[in-house]
Amino acid sequence: MRIPKCERHCVAELPRKADLERAPEERPPPPQRGTTVRLDPQPEHPIAGRRSTRRGTAVPAKNAVCRIRSRSPRSTDNDGTMTGQHVVGYDGVWARPEDDPRVMGNPVGELAAIREYLSNYRRTLGMKCEDLSPEQLATRSVPPSTMSLLGLIRHMAGVEHNWFERSLKGHRDIPHLYWSPEEPDLDFDGAVGDPAVVEDAFAAWTAQIEAADRWLDGLTDLDAMVRTARGEEASVRDILIHMIEEYARHCGHADLLRECIDGRTGQ
Repeated sequence: MRIPKCERHCVAELPRKADLERAPEERPPPPQRGTTVRLDPQPEHPIAGRRSTRRGTAVPAKNAVCRIRSRSPRSTDNDGTMTGQHVVGYDGVWARPEDDPRVMGNPVGELAAIREYLSNYRRTLGMKCEDLSPEQLATRSVPPSTMSLLGLIRHMAGVEHNWFERSLKGHRDIPHLYWSPEEPDLDFDGAVGDPAVVEDAFAAWTAQIEAADRWLDGLTDLDAMVRTARGEEASVRDILIHMIEEYARHCGHADLLRECIDGRTGQ
């Protein structure tokens, strides 16, 4: 189910006094049942509820007072672009097929399938961060949440590090990334719009993925049992499926965060 866009959180325009004083036959007719409607900003609020189509820029919708206008159902152009949205992907997908780094193959075997899903979710999170400034990457979601795209990158760097380095490889004594007992939410709280912070986050995340993939290259037994960083026993399979679960959940967060920044959507 799609969450309504930010600009749809507005109120319909109240009837004007002049309209109420008209004779019934002179009043504007109400929308017919079954008509598709759209909430549009009033002319006197030219930027309310509007997003820029330029990459990397956005005009947030704040306190927009809207009127209801009937419109035809959303359609697509020949190139797959949805004409009823400001900034979208291609036929519902983030990138053109020839530019999409994700692999949609037919993996043979359980481990190959796990690795393909994990790799695709990793790439999806990275793609949701493309073409944004440090300030946009650090833009937080609805208060009081401190979640941001930059925070998600730092968080997933820590998740990769915790499960692959500290659990699967058994290095339980090495420090966490972006976490401490005094600052348990450092991954999100420390995600500020500073170029150095952005560079550090993406470098750490990339390094953890590369190290994890090197370990996966030598994996032969998904049923092998390991001791997690908390001292609990778990199978390699269970940990890898949990990694897919982590990315799938946070890619959903990234969808909404990116759409609120510049309106761009797509799987």
